[in-house]
Amino acid sequence: MDNFKRLKIIHFFPWSSWGTLGGTEKYILEIARYQSEIHDVSIVYPLQNQQHIEIIKKEYFTEIILPDSNPTANKWIAYGIKYSEAAASWEKLITLNKYDLVHFHCYEPYQLPYIKAARKQALKIIFTPHIVNFTCTNGNLINGLDKSVCDGEILVNRCNKCLNYREQNTPVGNLKQIINLSFKKWNFKKATNNFDKIMVLNEHYAGVLVHNKIMKKKLF
Repeated sequence: MDNFKRLKIIHFFPWSSWGTLGGTEKYILEIARYQSEIHDVSIVYPLQNQQHIEIIKKEYFTEIILPDSNPTANKWIAYGIKYSEAAASWEKLITLNKYDLVHFHCYEPYQLPYIKAARKQALKIIFTPHIVNFTCTNGNLINGLDKSVCDGEILVNRCNKCLNYREQNTPVGNLKQIINLSFKKWNFKKATNNFDKIMVLNEHYAGVLVHNKIMKKKLF
């Protein structure tokens, strides 16, 4: 134990619902509790209407709140093309604190600049997809047309048909949906290319990621 390197680890949670302590939040807290026996651990999340970076020392980790406006209000931010206010604060945070490892939990497309900033700092990047919306816009991996279990590969035309069965889109709505799905696939590839490792919570979802051309050696 004496020869074990003490790391600076930061966990990123993408939503401002941290105080609700659902399944993912509890999972992160338990990991932080375990890691804090050896390492320095922080948990960070963006919060709307937060005016500045707030740092709160907790019993076994440091809680960091990033100032943010609504990231989905601007499409370019929502697609992960443009930096949000919180993303700029995040980049400053990791530049100043020299973390060794960042662990992203769950995913929304607007997080892509966060991941690129971590890669720019040469941090080790781990990702855990706690829910299936990382690949499935429908959110359940069930084909809307025949109710069969989907293999989860992001195929724009197939995903569009599945969503149309549920949404009954107009032609204009259908076009917008195709654009959104195309950006989702582009964003997915950009994000996964930057992850060093992806921690999957079950074998079935590991298979979904392999269907989406993720190399098995990246999964654990």
